[in-house]
Amino acid sequence: MNKKIQVSMTGYVATEPKYKVSASGTPYIKFRLAHSFAHFDTEKNAWIEDPTLWFTIKAWNNLATNLNESVKKSDVVYVTGSLRRETWEGRNGAQMEDLALEANFVGHDLTRGVSHYERNSHGTIFDAEEKDENVDEPALKVITPKKPAKVQRETEAIAV
Repeated sequence: MNKKIQVSMTGYVATEPKYKVSASGTPYIKFRLAHSFAHFDTEKNAWIEDPTLWFTIKAWNNLATNLNESVKKSDVVYVTGSLRRETWEGRNGAQMEDLALEANFVGHDLTRGVSHYERNSHGTIFDAEEKDENVDEPALKVITPKKPAKVQRETEAIAV
């Protein structure tokens, strides 16, 4: 039985994402994610930093294309995907290993900042523009929503 381990984590994008398109035309991206955490030591009455965990994040297809436009080094992201252990032979002949997360979903961690969403239209099922001769209904067509105007938020003092 070959089950994939599904995990979710937050962390800092530690390297500039590297975006490539394969010879077959499949978009691909990878970057390193640093996951740091601390715990409170009641005996010392202080926060203790635990060692940083490092992961390679990989994504393909539309997710890779969207990540290329959305994520940069130092962003805090939330990633869900399949965890894998990768091994290879290093330059000096030593056996090397790394934890890689094949991402299914990635988003900015909104507990640590703000993000602005923009829908794209590539790769949707609504790309047909011509009417099918055998169907009486018109073909579906992508309607790109207008980009919303920047929201002006006003604050007013409330007398207490």
